[in-house]
Amino acid sequence: MGDATSSSVTRDASIVAGLTRGLRLRYVSALVAVATLAILHQAFVQPALVRLNLYAPVINVAGRQRMLSQRLTKASLAIRADRRDAERFAELEQTLETWSRSHDGLRYGSRELDLPATTSPHIVAAFEELQPHFEAMLDAGRRILSRRDAPDDEAVAADVQTILHHESRYLPVMDRIVGLYEHEARDQVAGLQLAGFSIVGAILVLLGLVGWFVVLPANTLIGEQLSKLAASETRYRSLVERMTDGLAVFRLGGCLEYANDRLCEMLGQTREELVGRPLTTFAAPADRPGLIEFLERADRVGSTGVTEVDWQVPGRDPLCTMLALGRTPRQPGVEAGPSRDEAGVEGFPGGADATVEQVYFAVVTDISDRKRAENVLREARDELEERVAERTAQLVETNSHLEREIAERLTAEERSRTLQHQLAHAGRVTAIGELATGLAHELNQPLGAIVNYVETIELLLQRPSPDLDQATRAIEAARSSALRAGSIIRRMRRFVQGRRQEQVEVDPNELVAEVVELCTPEARRADVRIETRFDEVPAVRVDALGIQQVVVNLVQNAIQAMLRSPRDRRSIRVETAVDGDRVSVRFVDSGPGFDSDPEEFFEPFRSTRDEGLGMGLPISRSIVREHGGELFSLPSRDGGAIVGFTLPAVVSSSLEGERVRA
Repeated sequence: MGDATSSSVTRDASIVAGLTRGLRLRYVSALVAVATLAILHQAFVQPALVRLNLYAPVINVAGRQRMLSQRLTKASLAIRADRRDAERFAELEQTLETWSRSHDGLRYGSRELDLPATTSPHIVAAFEELQPHFEAMLDAGRRILSRRDAPDDEAVAADVQTILHHESRYLPVMDRIVGLYEHEARDQVAGLQLAGFSIVGAILVLLGLVGWFVVLPANTLIGEQLSKLAASETRYRSLVERMTDGLAVFRLGGCLEYANDRLCEMLGQTREELVGRPLTTFAAPADRPGLIEFLERADRVGSTGVTEVDWQVPGRDPLCTMLALGRTPRQPGVEAGPSRDEAGVEGFPGGADATVEQVYFAVVTDISDRKRAENVLREARDELEERVAERTAQLVETNSHLEREIAERLTAEERSRTLQHQLAHAGRVTAIGELATGLAHELNQPLGAIVNYVETIELLLQRPSPDLDQATRAIEAARSSALRAGSIIRRMRRFVQGRRQEQVEVDPNELVAEVVELCTPEARRADVRIETRFDEVPAVRVDALGIQQVVVNLVQNAIQAMLRSPRDRRSIRVETAVDGDRVSVRFVDSGPGFDSDPEEFFEPFRSTRDEGLGMGLPISRSIVREHGGELFSLPSRDGGAIVGFTLPAVVSSSLEGERVRA
């Protein structure tokens, strides 16, 4: 039932959280929409209103243009009547300047007159129609001013006539321009009113939507939650009554305000007998002082906790329980003191007349069965400890035997490693023995050459006029042959040495090339061609002598495998390559290949040669695995076999310094 209730609460909380998120999203969306409308109002309507305010000076200046044109005509007529009137000339000049500046400001805009440029196509067209009359009147007025001191009355009269002629056409067009300005202003006012009403209407609609989709659902949700809260209180009260543990609710005075059915059953009292009395009244006499101290400390230091309490049950043995205490937060400014019940039994802090609202609740769990089980477990533990002591003594003796066995095993493993090392050394000596014929032939060549060069030198020196240059060349050739023979002997001696070497970084290509050169005489005697294909590979950290033994074994096995093949098809290809984070060395021969599982050839004491021991490949595999590599074999697509091994490459290795030549 508890799981079902928890699941229901979780589901309700999830639903409420979902509704709350939905309401929050709607509210934020409405705010965003209202803010957007306000921004649109500020971005479009307000600037338009500002621009509309500019129409007042525009219309004013446009209307004044008509008055200025009439003043221009009046001043021209006065000058024609009396050319000596200087005041009229000054009036004409000022009128022309003001009229011209206002005309240009209306057409193209003027910061000085606070006039915007005309953009309406109708007004621009009207100004285009007005422009010839304006220019004719302006030019005529300027000509009159230029003839201020000239006696040509007829020219002045002609200019005045020009002004009168064009003024009659100027004024109607200017009246129409003023009307166009007023009409455009009225249109903008109407548009702004429509935009303003639209924005206000949209805001009102959004506010209505906020009320419909946010406020109304919120009110509904609050009502539903209140209903669920009431139902939840009823449900949890029912759960409390069905608890398997006792529950007591009391205030600081110590008097019980509520006890569930389980607590009444545990204490052997009715609810009426429990409510109104301090909880400590029902504790066993031996545990009562400890319970009072526990409650006082909980109130004094503001802590809660768990304690073990025995209760006095009428007609039965004391009941052993575990009491877990909890409480609501203390009200500020409350002081508490000890209290006593009506019988004079001391309760715990607060007093019977305390007016605070802090509530304590205690969960009482019957642990009588657990106590009995603990006693049984204690007896079983004592018995178990005795058995553990006996078993420990047996284990100590067994460990002693194991330590001796481990020591013997380590000794055997060390002996096995020593024997394997000796066997590997014997294998190298055997390999040198098998290579002896070819190596002897290889040594005979430089030794024979040395003898020939020495005899030649002797003959040259016995001549009456020795040819010292030729003798020097012969000495150099003899020296080169001696160094070659010494190099062969050093390689043989290094290969058969018995001591182990430390692992160092070496170039795999150089390591393999030296062994191939050592095996070349034997291959030549068997009519086997050895071809090398070395890629650029990283260094490896190995015991060079051990890896050279592996290479010798694999080359010799390949040579032996091809002795029954036609002489013109006997070839071995030695390859090195990078294989991921490893270096791969492969030996590809053109022999008959494998007639069974290749893994059988790696078993100890299995050899295809009558005189072989069958330990070459097992020893080779062991050496390679000691270096973290693996020996492999597989058939070749062109016939024959592929046998090789891999070794871990050295990361970021520089072969300068620690690299050695094998």
